[in-house]
Amino acid sequence: MPYPESARHDACATMASVGDCCIDDYGDGRYIGGNAANVAVGWALAGERSAYFGAAGDDAAGEAIRTGLAAAGVRTERMVRGTEPTDRTWLRLMGDGDRVIEAEELRSLRGYRPSAADVELLAGMRWVHGAALADPEVLARAMAAHGVPMSYDFATDVEAELPAPLAVAFYSFAEAPGPPVTRRLAAAIERGTSVAVGLCGAAGSVAVAGDGVVELAAAADVAVVDTCGAGDSYIAAFTAARLAGAPLERCMRSATAAAARTCAHRGAWRQAPLPLEPIEIPS
Repeated sequence: MPYPESARHDACATMASVGDCCIDDYGDGRYIGGNAANVAVGWALAGERSAYFGAAGDDAAGEAIRTGLAAAGVRTERMVRGTEPTDRTWLRLMGDGDRVIEAEELRSLRGYRPSAADVELLAGMRWVHGAALADPEVLARAMAAHGVPMSYDFATDVEAELPAPLAVAFYSFAEAPGPPVTRRLAAAIERGTSVAVGLCGAAGSVAVAGDGVVELAAAADVAVVDTCGAGDSYIAAFTAARLAGAPLERCMRSATAAAARTCAHRGAWRQAPLPLEPIEIPS
């Protein structure tokens, strides 16, 4: 069913993710990935009505992403068929299941901007998440103007200026929760976000809000197969719980459990390897 001219909370989708999708290439297998796409899938698998707004190439990889997201329950009508090849990330798994990004080729993403029609549809959502956008300011300001809560994944860019007041800002840290991480998150609160969350991998997570600081350890006794997408699963579960009105610690507990489940399998979510030929890592 196509989207209506004007989206409403009860029509088609209620949560939308905007930004990156890609092929995660492990050499011996290729899977759908990208923060924004993974978050949309995380919502759909949890029973939310989700949509993905982004771009993939008009090629076999792009078609595999569109088909795979739709099969996972994500609305894909607003995906753009770009003229550039679909983005690809080359990953290498370590012995402990941690993944290392060896190379990235991001061509479709660079040319993507949500259209005015996209922004109108997004203004009818109950929650919007963004990631890896070249200019998130337009989207963030529009969502703020319409009263739509928006989260954004800044990854490791902890000094990034907030594009507009955000409901949740997510950051990734290589260090464990502690005063240095908390200070950086507190600075994000001062810059205008309601909640700032630091994802610290196996060391857990920490969240800062107006009513205090919450630190939570990662799930124990997890047989880690692949950490790819664990942070995206955390974001999907956290934002869904936040939208439902859960208090901060409960959001974090739900998110931590989701991240642990993701670490138990290859790929950012449970999916079959794609029937795509490998591409050599660019030199």
